[in-house]
Amino acid sequence: MNEKTSRILAILLVGWLAACATIPASVDPNMTAASQVTFTSTPGETAMPVPTQTATASPTAEVVNEYGLQPEPLEQILADYPRAVMERLFFHHPELGWVKEYALCPSPENFRDCPVPVEDLFNGRYHRWLKTLSQSFDSGQLKWVDMMQHPFSPIIIYDDETAPNYKNVSERPYRRNVTAGTTALAMPDGTILEYAILPVEFADPTDPQNPKKNFWVIGINELYRASIGKTELAPKGIMREGMRIWVEKMNMAPFVMGNTHPYNANVVIALADMTWQKYGEQEMRARFERFMSNDPSALDGMVLKVDIARSTKGVYE
Repeated sequence: MNEKTSRILAILLVGWLAACATIPASVDPNMTAASQVTFTSTPGETAMPVPTQTATASPTAEVVNEYGLQPEPLEQILADYPRAVMERLFFHHPELGWVKEYALCPSPENFRDCPVPVEDLFNGRYHRWLKTLSQSFDSGQLKWVDMMQHPFSPIIIYDDETAPNYKNVSERPYRRNVTAGTTALAMPDGTILEYAILPVEFADPTDPQNPKKNFWVIGINELYRASIGKTELAPKGIMREGMRIWVEKMNMAPFVMGNTHPYNANVVIALADMTWQKYGEQEMRARFERFMSNDPSALDGMVLKVDIARSTKGVYE
């Protein structure tokens, strides 16, 4: 899918979703303030509210298909939805079983049109649906560039010595703009924290032409002023500028290796922190190491903060 184009040794000028949002959040009816608490910070951290709901693991039965996902048991779905509702919201896939369907937003600018409940980001339902969107990569054209940590931030980038690395769309072993979405957390004090969802599809290095083996990392970015420890929405226009940068100036998805803001480590990003609660710090570090060794399966299905910013020397290209 085509995307428009744009050594972060230069200054990253815009962290859009680190400082933004212009849209009133809409909260999924399944999320209630009663299921939230305020995060207790450690010394030196800014206290930010995070949900008490924990990330629910997908079924752990033996995987029997190339997608790497076990079908969700029907009884588990029916525990959440009456049969008549389930049949309207889900479709049956020959290998993945019952799959919940979500609105498709191939134009990231329209991400607000595609809401996703927070719990579906962690219970495997959104991930399972993303798998049905997978497409084959042309292995003859792909370019595999080594990954590294950004010199000044806990962000994964491609080799800054060779940047820009992926101006040519056909050479990218990933797709960024297959779909997009939004989700929101309701906090106990009534605060709404809204996030953009920016999933990234990665080819399996061992079999890039087989779409069933592709991996999906669920990128998210906050639409509130997290970089300064605030939860209020930013002035109008900043979000639109941020999405323009994502579409026109960036060719990759720089994932943040942490649950805090990459430019303000004292601020915890609530939605990303749910992933840390599920896996723990040690497991997450091991997975990032695998990912940077060209093993995208290490982050398959994970909800991670992605940085959106402009660089003057092509590191995000």
